[in-house]
Amino acid sequence: MIPTETVAATVQDFAERSQADRVVVLVDRGDDRSAAMLEWVDGGLTWTADDVTAMVDVLGVPLPLGDLRPPPASAVHVHREAGELHAPIGAIGHLADALLDLAAALGGRSVASAEWPTDDPEVPLVLAARIGEPVVVCLGDDEFEMPI
Repeated sequence: MIPTETVAATVQDFAERSQADRVVVLVDRGDDRSAAMLEWVDGGLTWTADDVTAMVDVLGVPLPLGDLRPPPASAVHVHREAGELHAPIGAIGHLADALLDLAAALGGRSVASAEWPTDDPEVPLVLAARIGEPVVVCLGDDEFEMPI
């Protein structure tokens, strides 16, 4: 298993470079243990494992992740009534690929999710990814799967 300090540094690096508002990862700790959760919000990190939650200081070195080029929130348009999401070509796919890179870096059956602002402050863009599965896109109460 990857040390907590490395996971924390990697999640913080991803959050800052992707300009996410929130990042949550479930870290696979093997078949005999439940997943641990690391949550990054507003620059703060909390680690929850074995029913214990604690703040985490970033002391480790992040794992290498690919390029991150997030679109500005004003470029991501949500049309709730029509069930549509409009963004620059490839922008959502790029974020999905970056999130898959994060999940892969954490290993095993780890899951990575992140939340980004859109032009509608009430409806953030939320993506969740696990290697080998479709990336899930959530907009408010609506959920979609991206093709693999």
